[in-house]
This record gives sequence, structure tokens and C-alpha cells, in this order.
Amino acid sequence: MQKLPITHMILSPAELNAFLQARVADPHRLLGLHPFSSGKKKGLVGRIFATGATTCELVDRANPKNTYPLECIDKAGFFEGLILTQPTPFPYWVKLTYPDGSMKQGADPYSFMPTLTSEDLHYFAEGTHHHIYEKLGAHIKTHDGITGVAFAVWAPSA
Repeated sequence: MQKLPITHMILSPAELNAFLQARVADPHRLLGLHPFSSGKKKGLVGRIFATGATTCELVDRANPKNTYPLECIDKAGFFEGLILTQPTPFPYWVKLTYPDGSMKQGADPYSFMPTLTSEDLHYFAEGTHHHIYEKLGAHIKTHDGITGVAFAVWAPSA
């Protein structure tokens, strides 16, 4: 895995270092697909963290012929890339390749919205969220036809 020069990054070096040192409270803010705009360039920026992977690409679930390679910007397995042909986030698979040549393709947990909303946090903090048990802990969920486990904890000092 090659570490690319910082000049290729969209994410700032400080944000990348904070993420790699586990000092980012909201990884959804960085990972997945996000709107991007810089001058005349508009589209999306995609970011995936996949330890051990040598290559990473996003595969459009609606049209699998559309693939978007991401560049490895840190040898820890942080990938990033611009998608200037798509104006809004879209459902995708993550396709990873590993040093032994094996490949893995699957859903990206960061392509889904966080389990706890700001409204949930507000009502929980004021003590009036009477159904917080439906949000905290582990719950089997299906989103966009993909079944998995949504897991959320409240640990503000962790």
C-alpha cells in the first residue's frame, strides 16, 4: 500500500490524523459519500477506512458498470476520492482488494444515516425520550434492502 503525498488529499492532514488517532467523535462526518464543491468542481467525495486493503473502489448498486476508484491517502487503509459525475450520494458497494489478491465486496456502514438523530439526543438529554431502548443497543434493521445490525451506545465520556 502506497502513501500518497498530502497534496492529493481533500481531507486536511489534521482531520486525517485525528481520525487515525481515534479522536473523531463523529466518523459519519468523514466517512462515506459527502457533497464536495471547490471552485468549478462539484460532486461527491468518498472516504473509506479499510485496514489491510491495497485498493478500494465504490460500485454503483443501481448500475454496477459505474465504478469509482479511491486513492489510498494513508497506509493505515484510509481511501479517498472525488466523484465529479454524481451530484448526490447514491447507494453503493465497497470493493476491496488485499495483498494476497483476495477481494471483498459489501455494504459500507457509513452509507447509512446514524442510528441516533439529533432529536433523539435532545430528548434523551432532557429525560423525555420514552423509547430510547429502540435506539440504543443492538437491533436488526433492514435499510435499502440490506439487513444488518444497528448498534448505538451512549458514552459521552468514552
